[in-house]
Amino acid sequence: MKVEGSYVILPGEDTLIYQPYMPAVGGYRPFTGKRDALEVGKQECRKLAGGESPALGRVGVLPCLVCDDK
Repeated sequence: MKVEGSYVILPGEDTLIYQPYMPAVGGYRPFTGKRDALEVGKQECRKLAGGESPALGRVGVLPCLVCDDK
């Protein structure tokens, strides 16, 4: 998995998932940082490793996001 302001899941040479926006949040909102993208990407990798669909709903995504109330 490669992570920057988005994440890419690469099993081998081929791109399986490229996710530049927060999934299930709506409005094509980009990740607020590398940590958010990493946490959501790790959640998808765990689901794939368990033989599940990597699809995440709001319940799966929101706990992965870091809230900075500055």
